[in-house]
Amino acid sequence: MVFERLPNRARVAVIRLRSLGDCVLTTPALDILKTGRPDLRVAVVVEDRFAPVFEGNLAVEALLPPRIPDLRDWQPDLCLNLHGGSRSAALTVASGAKIRAGFAHFRFAQAYTVKIPTAQQILGVDESPGGLFQETLGTEFDRPAGRPVSREESRATVRRLYDGVITTGNIDDVEMLAESYIQNSGWTPDGRAAFASALAISRGAMPDGRALQTQIVAEANRIASRSVWDGTITQSGRAVDFTSLDFFRLEDGLIAEHWETVDWIRVYQSFGLLADDVRDV
Repeated sequence: MVFERLPNRARVAVIRLRSLGDCVLTTPALDILKTGRPDLRVAVVVEDRFAPVFEGNLAVEALLPPRIPDLRDWQPDLCLNLHGGSRSAALTVASGAKIRAGFAHFRFAQAYTVKIPTAQQILGVDESPGGLFQETLGTEFDRPAGRPVSREESRATVRRLYDGVITTGNIDDVEMLAESYIQNSGWTPDGRAAFASALAISRGAMPDGRALQTQIVAEANRIASRSVWDGTITQSGRAVDFTSLDFFRLEDGLIAEHWETVDWIRVYQSFGLLADDVRDV
């Protein structure tokens, strides 16, 4: 294991040069890195225009420009390339790190002493042509619902989801989800356990987060819900405020399927990545 090969207070350089969404998605990985080894000294190699994504992050000791002299001055024991491409591969090789890690499916994989499999390979799910996991249309609207479900039961079941794992972050609070739960949006694989794990990670990044359902429409085993999410990002202290639209299908009294759409403009504004006056037109 790579962690075991690193000395105490080892220096780590994480390369994530650009791409707003990918930079944001790198922040949980940094938190996991520091949680697993709090003694590590972590620097992020990033272009200036995307550096604000990582500013104020308690897991990050330094932000480095993507220049070989600056990277070599950091003297990393581990250089972790999360970007891919020829420039980041060249930086990884030039870093002088004894341990060089990067994705095996990218070009220049021969530059790495540790080759990282894809997320799909790690989780044992099918490869997706776009996004982390396959985004799907879902089942037909008139699919049989199993036993009849009233709108009152549907509302109560979805309410239990919001009062359960979404509020607590406890992976055991998911008894209202079917074991074969289908997630159509592509941000987590299918299955009750995968959904619970994703919510627990989100709760770790925003422990005081809340999801307030402001509108709910139920028809038999189908639910449409609009929610306002708020809280505080642990690493930056910034307030979060955005909305989502969620659609659920119940089967035999359990949540069997989920679709969603998120106001990503407000999410990025909450992270300080977009000015507050930006509007989606």
